[in-house]
This record gives sequence, C-alpha cells and structure tokens, in this order.
Amino acid sequence: MTEKTPITGELVRDEAIAWFARMRGPDAAALDAEFSAWLEKGVDRRKAYADVERMFERTAVLKQSRRYGPNVRTSAAAPPRLRPALAFASVALLAAGLAWYYQASPAIWADTWTNPARVATRKGEIRTVHLSDGSSLTLDTHSDVRVEQDQGKRHLRLLTGRARITVGPSEEPFLVDAGSGRFSTQGGTFDVVVGLGEITISSLKGQARVGPLNQPLTSALWNRGRVLGPGTTVRYGPRSFANAAFQQAPARRHDRDWPTGWATYRSVPLGTLVAEVNRYAALPVVLDGSTLGHEQVSGRFHLTDAEGFSQAVADLFDLEIRHVGGEIHLRRRKFIFDAY
Repeated sequence: MTEKTPITGELVRDEAIAWFARMRGPDAAALDAEFSAWLEKGVDRRKAYADVERMFERTAVLKQSRRYGPNVRTSAAAPPRLRPALAFASVALLAAGLAWYYQASPAIWADTWTNPARVATRKGEIRTVHLSDGSSLTLDTHSDVRVEQDQGKRHLRLLTGRARITVGPSEEPFLVDAGSGRFSTQGGTFDVVVGLGEITISSLKGQARVGPLNQPLTSALWNRGRVLGPGTTVRYGPRSFANAAFQQAPARRHDRDWPTGWATYRSVPLGTLVAEVNRYAALPVVLDGSTLGHEQVSGRFHLTDAEGFSQAVADLFDLEIRHVGGEIHLRRRKFIFDAY
C-alpha cells in the first residue's frame, strides 16, 4: 500500500480528534466507509487517531468548542463531506502526563468503625465508613451524620451534606432521618442530600418506606406511606414533610459517581462545573471574563483536584493560570480570539 498525502501534525491531529467524536456519535455506522477511507490516506492519520484513542482513555476529558466546530481547519485532502459534519461535536485531549496526575485523590479515604457515634467530613473530603452490620456510609464534603448501632438498632441521622448509604441485609430495619422525613429499609443503596431549603432521598437499589419524622413507624400514616423504589426520588422541605413530591427518574451519571470524586457530564456549562469543583477546593477556581463560564464541556472530570482540574481546563481552552490571593484564576490568553 502506498502512503498518501502527508499533512502537518497539527492539522492531522485536528482531523483525528474530529473523527474520534464523530465515530462515537449516532451516525457512526453510516460514516464507517468514509472513516476507513480517511485512515487509508496515510500512516500519519492512523497514528494520530491511535494517539487520540489512547489519550482519551487515560484522561477521559471531552470539550465542545469553536476550535473543532464549523470553522475547523481541514486539509485539502480531507473528504468534502467531512467539513460541514464537524460542527456537531469535538474532542480536545490533554497531555498523557495528566493521567498520572489524576491517579489518586488524597481527599477520598475509607475506614472501618465498629460503632461510630458521629462521622463528619471537612471541606474537600469524601469519606467512607464501613459499619459493623455490613452496611457502609459515604459522606460527601462538608457532611455530618449521627449513627446509632447497638443492641440490634440500626439508625442514623444526616444533619448536613450528602451521604450514600448502602444497607446490609437484615431483618432489623435500617432507619435514616433527614430533615422532616425518615425512611426505613432492610437493604439497598440510597443517596440522601440535606440542603438549606430541600431534602432529597433517592433509591439507587432496593426499596424503602418513606414518611414524616414526627410519626411513629407503627402509625396508620406510615402504613399508608409511599414506597421508594429504584430510580425514584422524593423531595420535601426541611421543616415539613407535608408536600413531599415523588419523581421517577434514574440518577444521572454525575450523581451516581460522586463517591469516587469524579463526575461525568454529557454537556454542562464550564461555570457550573467550576462551582461543583469549588465545593471541594481549598483554593477556589475563578473564571475571569464574562463569557468563559458559558463554554459547554462534556466528559469525565476529577472534582476533588482543583489544581489538576484547572490545568486540564487550561489545556483544553488554551487558558492562562494565575494564582492570586489564595485563588486559582483562569483567563483567556490575550492572543486567543473567539473567531478562531
């Protein structure tokens, strides 16, 4: 086979990134022949595409941007149909060394307590506690829970923050109090969030009976209470359970993954993502400029590592990083233009 049409490294990389995005989209099957023809145009293209795949697997970060949008630069040898199709999505990848930076998160840890009375996390921590009955409790940053587990009693109360509770099977019910509500279960996995104005309880696995905190479990009201099944969420006020609302909706990927310190988004404004990172950050991330926070990003992000996240975002959008007054500032370089 004769190798054809070499192009510059930057252009072939851009084309490889664009093809990587397209071949993970809904039209991948229809584009297979065109993609194969692109690969056959030269070993530089095949190598670039392999590099994109390898770096994506190691960094798992995606970006949607004008850089790989409608005005993407393609070589004269690129198939004509490639140019307009590039507008729908793009992938920008970090350097391979970034993957090493993300291998561990010192903010995530676990321990085993036989009978803890209280578990709390500081800002930046995600902590898992394994209880003596086989259950486990993972607390998000800035969370606080009281635990009672003696003489066959299994009971906890989430005071603030977010917790994932995995209940070991037992004939004795496991009671969880949050705000004005309570749920009782004999096994399953549940996320509980105690916010300033709202409490949410979601079942990821298993069933629980949900009711008001101020009613005994043997009351007629509890017997008529709602059952929370997998994929169901209940929302209610911190002071009153009267207007509790149930919703059938599977947990979103970034909600399911939070105990790992990672989050996966299909599409999210950069400003929203930075706000989530800042929930954990000792040094908050600040986006300088009125438009940067509106940039849409998608992919898998390491929320508990503000420094690494900032470097990743800076690489993706070609930003400048400045440490000012205990904050990490990200801003566009002066020579970068939106029309690029």
